[in-house]
Amino acid sequence: MGQLAPRVCTDEAEIQRLLGLITRLPAHGRVVLHMGDGTRHEGVVKVRTSAQMFRDPQRREGTNAVVSMERAGSPGQVDRIWLDQVARVDYVGPAAAAEN
Repeated sequence: MGQLAPRVCTDEAEIQRLLGLITRLPAHGRVVLHMGDGTRHEGVVKVRTSAQMFRDPQRREGTNAVVSMERAGSPGQVDRIWLDQVARVDYVGPAAAAEN
């Protein structure tokens, strides 16, 4: 391990919530991420997301995940979003062939 994250999940219920969100993030799937702060990110998931162990700034070990997503309407622009900040995932469908 050795990767740092701004926040980590240590509570089993929160880890299970992350794992549930991951199931809605298939590689090359078009999704809308609804963030806890009310903002949204729409795009195509570049690679399958997986939960990993990280350390937070206080050196606590826990779980988090990063979603790599190409922005809708901005080919080549990829955002990396911490999954613990996502409140809901809406799966829209597979990416169009021209987007990959």
